[in-house]
Amino acid sequence: MQVSSQELAKVEQRLDKQNALVAAVAGGLWVFPILCAWFGAFTLNADFGPLMLVVSGILIGLVTRLHGRGYQKVFGVIAFILHAWLAFLALALDLIVSNDTWLMVLGILYVIGVWSSVFLARKKVPFSEHRAFFELAEKQQHASRKKLKNRWFIALPALLVSSLAASWLAIYGIAMAEQLLQEKEIFEKQQLQAQRSAKSEIDVSPEGIKALSTRQALHYAYAYFSGYRIDEFGRNKGQFVHSEFKAKTILRHLTEQRNDPRALFILGVINGGSQGSKQVEQAAERQDDYAKLFKTIEFGCRYDKTQALMLINGLSQLTDESPILAEIDSIRSYGFEPVCDELNTGKFEYSFIREYQPSSR
Repeated sequence: MQVSSQELAKVEQRLDKQNALVAAVAGGLWVFPILCAWFGAFTLNADFGPLMLVVSGILIGLVTRLHGRGYQKVFGVIAFILHAWLAFLALALDLIVSNDTWLMVLGILYVIGVWSSVFLARKKVPFSEHRAFFELAEKQQHASRKKLKNRWFIALPALLVSSLAASWLAIYGIAMAEQLLQEKEIFEKQQLQAQRSAKSEIDVSPEGIKALSTRQALHYAYAYFSGYRIDEFGRNKGQFVHSEFKAKTILRHLTEQRNDPRALFILGVINGGSQGSKQVEQAAERQDDYAKLFKTIEFGCRYDKTQALMLINGLSQLTDESPILAEIDSIRSYGFEPVCDELNTGKFEYSFIREYQPSSR
C-alpha cells in the first residue's frame, strides 16, 4: 500500500524537529536539580536514596524526550549516559547506600532506572504512521540524521560540558547544605545542653547557698566559673551555665559566712592584682595548704629558690592532697621555672577543690 503524501509530510515534520544537541545540553543541566532533589530525599529519609535510582531514570528519560523530541538511538544513549553519571555522583556523595540496603536490590533498581531512562528518552511512532516512518527513516537514512544538531560528535561533547558544569554546581550546593545542616545540628545540641544546664542551676542567694555543704558549694563555684560541672564525688555532669559572677558570689559567701580559707584562696587567684595577692596571703595565714604552696612558689620564683624548696619540702609533710603533692614533686624534678608563668593566670583549677576537705560542713 502506498503512503499518502499527508502522512509523509506529517512524519517528515516530526523527524525534522529532532534535536540531539538540545537534548544533550538540557539533560546535562538537569543534573543539577535532580541531584539536589536526590540529596533532599536522602536527607529526609535514607531509604529514599535507592529509590531515586528509578526516579532519576524516569526524570532523565522525560527530560531527554521533552527537549530532544527524537526517535533516533542517540537519544537513548544520551539518557543512558546521564543516568549512569547521576548514579555515580550519588554513590560518590553517599546518597544511595543506607545501613540496611542490599546490593542486589540496588542492582535491580539501577537496571529499572536505566531501562526507564532509555525507554522514555525516545518518542514512539504512532501506529497509524508506521508506514510513513518506515519509508522516511528506516528504508533509507533520513536527512535529519546528517544535521549537525543530531550528530553524536556534537551532542556528546555538549552533554559532557553541560553535565560537568551542572554537577559542579550541584556538588557545591550540596556541600553548603550539608555544612548548614551540621551547624544546625550543633546549634540544636548546644541549645538542648544549655536548657539542661539551666535546669541544673542553683540559687546563689545566701539562703540557697546555706542549703549546700561547703564542698558542694565549691564544686558549684567551679562549675559556674568553668562552664563544666563535676560534682563533689568527681562524677562528670557535662556542660554547665558559665557565670563568673555567680562563681564569685558563692566564693564570697563561703569566705564571709563560713570563713573557708580555700574559697578565699580561689577568690584571690581569680581576682589577681594587689587585691588577689592579699586574699591569697590571708588564706595562707589561715593555714590553707594550696595558698601556702602558691605563696612559696611565688617566693621561689621572685627571690630565693633554695629556701623556697626547703619550705616546699616541709609542706609536703603536712598535706595529704595529691594535687599539691604532685605539684611539689614537679618542682623537685624540674625546678620553679615551669610553674612561675602559671601563677597569675586567674584560672580556677579543678585541682584546687578535688581533694579538699573543708573543716566547716
